[in-house]
Amino acid sequence: MNHETETLVIGGGAIGICCAFYLHQLGKTVTVAEKGDLCSGSSAGNAGLIVPSLSIPLAAPGVITQGLK
Repeated sequence: MNHETETLVIGGGAIGICCAFYLHQLGKTVTVAEKGDLCSGSSAGNAGLIVPSLSIPLAAPGVITQGLK
């Protein structure tokens, strides 16, 4: 199969699909590589939240308030 693309997103979970969507909005040709159905792996079984402020360890004091801006 010959398929030209500018950007390859590996993983069709919530994060991969969001990345592909926004890259497409910027005019990029995007291909998503996923071994199963889209959003059916970990994205289908998590709590449904994408919250950068809950990433541990925190880089520095105060980063949570910066992320909420």
